[in-house]
Amino acid sequence: MRDARALKAGIAILVWLLMGLLGAALLQFKVPPENKDMLNLMVGALIGNAGAVVGDLFGNSRGLRSSGDGS
Repeated sequence: MRDARALKAGIAILVWLLMGLLGAALLQFKVPPENKDMLNLMVGALIGNAGAVVGDLFGNSRGLRSSGDGS
């Protein structure tokens, strides 16, 4: 159980670090028009992953797991 929590924390830190780096890169560099769609897809995926991290760390999932029936 401790290893799973450490892994989750590591993934959470990695996702948020990537979000920060992406934000800094977007402020620093101009994106060529031909790469705009790919960047939008990557940003959307990273935001989705960050939302999943927040939902797992601060959400209600721990209570659902302990009840066993998911309701």
